Formats: sequence, structure tokens, C-alpha cells
Amino acid sequence: MKFTKLATAVAAAAMFASAGFPAAHAMSTYNQKTAAVTSIPQVKVVQNPNITRALPNPYGYGQNQSNNQGRLNTITVNGGAKSVSFTTSAFLMTSQGSPQSGALVGKYLYAMYNANRSESDNDRKDYIVRYDLSKLQNNQFPADAIKQGPEFDGGHGQSLSYNPKTKQLWFLNIARGSDTHAAAELVSKSTLTPTNSVQFKFSSNGSSIDNNLAFDKNGYAYTYVKSGGGNVPQGAYKIYRGKITTKGVHFDLMKSAIRHSAGAIPQGFGYNPKNGRLYFVSDSSIVSAPANKLNNLSKSDVKYIHADSTREFEGLLFNASGKGFLISLRPDELMAMKGSF
Repeated sequence: MKFTKLATAVAAAAMFASAGFPAAHAMSTYNQKTAAVTSIPQVKVVQNPNITRALPNPYGYGQNQSNNQGRLNTITVNGGAKSVSFTTSAFLMTSQGSPQSGALVGKYLYAMYNANRSESDNDRKDYIVRYDLSKLQNNQFPADAIKQGPEFDGGHGQSLSYNPKTKQLWFLNIARGSDTHAAAELVSKSTLTPTNSVQFKFSSNGSSIDNNLAFDKNGYAYTYVKSGGGNVPQGAYKIYRGKITTKGVHFDLMKSAIRHSAGAIPQGFGYNPKNGRLYFVSDSSIVSAPANKLNNLSKSDVKYIHADSTREFEGLLFNASGKGFLISLRPDELMAMKGSF
């Protein structure tokens, strides 16, 4: 079979999407009456090293990166776990918007894109692309390896995640930044559209939820937000663990917070089923911590990497075997991780 160039694959995928899916799709909505977080415990702040990168300016992260594809790229680490590196595994679609999150399910990569065409969209137009990794050749996908779903109102598209216990894809429907209200939405792996929405208020004390979601191997859901101040210092990671189903959303605030974040902007969240660690992703920096110690973290539990890069990092994904993959932009690609932390 002759493999097409990426531009042809993108065009074919877009045509398939417009022909194969209706513009509108029904969704079942459940309005949760109680707040997702119902109790606020005393939180201990872990004083990890201050590695927080500054807020990128408009010409900062990724803006000077070429979007040309075909050349293998490598990102090395110059701080923290220096044995870690990332190398191009697959170039991704760039036809409209950029991937903001993703999930690995068997041979498939599901990537959620924010179309972001205009200010009038209010940062809420998204679509999901399914890539068949088994058909990848020379870091490129042929047309028949790409299935693109229709657009829907999904927020910024930053939190697509897979629950291996229930075998479900979920995301948090929130525009860019955090909010006191959100919706958790279940995605069909066949139509690549949301089928169920649980609309909820995050807490009873005004705390906000951000665009971050991960599931562990036991089906627990995790999210985090940078503290705005108060009992937990401003900028620290507050971490929540709970459950998400079509019947409701519940989170508990963990008793440990991480004082210094990876960067100014939370970009994603990941979980490695082999080492049981969570990964807090920001641009060119990532912090990790063990999921089973979130109520009693110590300084030595918290690890990090500082990449020698000015690129945007959108998510760190792991397959069932614990192999890590980074979604990075400009060029938009899936990069295989070497090493661990």
C-alpha cells in the first residue's frame, strides 16, 4: 500500500469526518445538585524545589518553532531527571487548531483538538481525532489510520483521559482556565463525540476546578488546580481524588499539596500504571508524585524534569505497559519518552 504524505492524510480525514458524521448529536445531561467536593481537610504543603517556569510572553513558548514535519526531533532534559529525553514518534494533524490532550487505548491514540478559529468561538470548539498507531510508518499516518470526529462545544479540550477500569473516555468541559462550575463528559470511542454530560458545581466554598484529569488503574479520577491563596499558598498544586460516572462527580481534597508548580500554566495530567505516579504537565517542565501517597507526601516523593526547550507540552500519556509519550506542539507531534522519573 502506498502511504500518502501527511497533508493528503489530513484532507482525507477531514472529508471522511464531514461525510460520516451528522452535524448534531444527542447527549444525555445530568444536573448534579450537590457540590463535587463536600469536605475540606487540613492540608500539609510539601516544599519541593522551586522549578516554576515564568508565564510565557506572546512570543515565548513555541512561537518561534517551525511547524515543518518530517525531521525527527529530540528534547533533552537539563534539570531534574536528566536521563529522560523525548524523540519524535508520530507527527499529528495540524489542519485546524492543535492537540490539547490525549489518551492511549490499545493501538489507538485519541487526541482532543481545540479548533480556536476566532474570538467568537469563546475557546469552546473542539473535535477528537483517533489515530491507529499500528499503521504508523516513518513517523507518518496514512489516510486510513486517521478518523476525525465532528466539532462540538467541549471547552479548551485539555483534559481527555481514559479510565481503564470502566474502559471509558472522559473530559472536563471547561474553557481556558479554572472555574467553579464544569461538566464531566463521556465520549463515544466510535463516534468521537460526547454522549453523556454531568454538570456540577465543584465545591461549596468557592474553590475552582481546572482543565486537568487523569484516571488510575483502579478507576479513581484525579484533578489538580494551582491555589489562589488562603490556607494553601498561592501557586501550589492542590490535588483531588474521586470518582466520575454518569450518575455524578465526587472529589476529595488530598491532605498534601505541592508548593512549587512545574510552570505558570497547567497544561495536562498523566498517570503511569506501572509506577503509580501522577504527572503534572506544564510547558517544558513536568512534576511527578506517587498517587498512593497524596495524603502524606514527603519532599523526596516529588520529582521533576526541566526540558531544554521552549515548546509547549500538552500532555504526558502512558500505555498499559507504562511506556510514556509526550504531546508537544510546533511541530505537533507525539514523542516517545526515554527514562523515567
